[in-house]
Amino acid sequence: MNSKWKKTTSLLCALTVAAVPMALNVGAGTPDTSDSGVLDNEAVQIGEAYVEGYILTIPASFNVQNEGWNEIGDISAVGYLAEGKKLVVSADSENHWCLKKEGANEEINYYIRGNAEGEEVYSWEFNELSETPATRKIGVDVEPFKGKDLPAGKYTDVLTFTASVETTYNVVDLSALTEDYEAKDGDILTGTLDGETQPYKITVADGATVTLKNAVINGRDNNAYKWAGITPNGNATIILEGENSVKGFYEDYPGIYVPEGKTLTINGNGSLVAGNRCGAGIGGGRNISCGNIIIESGTITAINYMTAAGIGSGYGRSCGNITINGGTVTATGGDSAAGIGLGSHGSCGDITINGGTVTATGGYYSAGIGNSIGSSCGNITINGGTITATGGNYGAGIGGGINGTCGNITIANTVTKVTATKGKSAPNSIGAGNNGTCGNVIIGGTNTGNISESPYVYPPEEAEVIEEQAPLEPETGP
Repeated sequence: MNSKWKKTTSLLCALTVAAVPMALNVGAGTPDTSDSGVLDNEAVQIGEAYVEGYILTIPASFNVQNEGWNEIGDISAVGYLAEGKKLVVSADSENHWCLKKEGANEEINYYIRGNAEGEEVYSWEFNELSETPATRKIGVDVEPFKGKDLPAGKYTDVLTFTASVETTYNVVDLSALTEDYEAKDGDILTGTLDGETQPYKITVADGATVTLKNAVINGRDNNAYKWAGITPNGNATIILEGENSVKGFYEDYPGIYVPEGKTLTINGNGSLVAGNRCGAGIGGGRNISCGNIIIESGTITAINYMTAAGIGSGYGRSCGNITINGGTVTATGGDSAAGIGLGSHGSCGDITINGGTVTATGGYYSAGIGNSIGSSCGNITINGGTITATGGNYGAGIGGGINGTCGNITIANTVTKVTATKGKSAPNSIGAGNNGTCGNVIIGGTNTGNISESPYVYPPEEAEVIEEQAPLEPETGP
């Protein structure tokens, strides 16, 4: 529910019609004012936390010499708006946007526009205010009246302008939900959804950006509730604020699902813990394919406990591309799944890491970053960041799991540090897993082939050099 404070002023709009020549004179303003209509609010209390103020100036008089478009001037506002607030100014007409002569039936229609070619506009928004006036153009478009048989006289209308301070977003308390909910663009989800007593599906509208702010979604493992903790209905962006955790409902479903062919982007300064038993922390689930995943920032922990990746695909299905551009990301795969990449017997697109601090740990038979048992992934490219990747038994730190295939592995010389550790009985820390294959391994611009050294660190850590000092010559007496 929006917190709102309102203040209104009424402005007179008048026109005089003469016989010859036809001329239009329009005034807008409260009676006996000469310059402008002013709405001011020096101290407005919004809820319990927000105190803000503004001064809004509306043109009070103007002359219109012709039918058609007539520019009036600006609605301007100065002041301060708290975060998440906006100033909304709206206009209403006593005569339903027409000028009337007292005692007569004739009327002249007019419209408020921002410019001559613009749409009709009767509401103006200010999302930020400061000492410098923020302005919105205003004008009147008068319908043709010349040549009409209009009685001479004064035609008037009264406009009422209302100023209100409103929230720019909708805060949704998950603990208060009593049914499934689709988050809309700008929504902030907060509070706790208890899956035991609130088995509700949380979806995100296609194309929406929503914020998780100290939100907890505790999915209930029950096959009557076959959905993830959060399910976008298309492309979506999730912003993290505060501490958040999301668990999928029925065990086969991920913490946060990414629809196949769509893209989920995660950013923000908050944290997120996401996971489930057989579904990925972020991505797909058991026999559930998923789309593209982009992580821009935030502190993210993604966990699976069985056959899905921490971030990526679930068992037996595909995943799109996975891109990490920043943040602190910890991803742990299930018993037979990569930390970032594939669940067992699945497939994945390219995995690209451009920055951030990333820790990825694979489960049994699986790579830390890459594929898992009997699965395949595209190219793995690491251009930046600090990366620590550890494979499970038979799996590489970066690359393949047992009987898995992957594309080229490229580690650029722009990384801060990459540490790759192979799992027990695995042949390589970077490259193919046990009985698996991969493409070229290119590190720092050099085609090195598979790297068996474990742990392998790039750039190589320089050994400390201790310079030997020449022995001191014994002192000789006189």
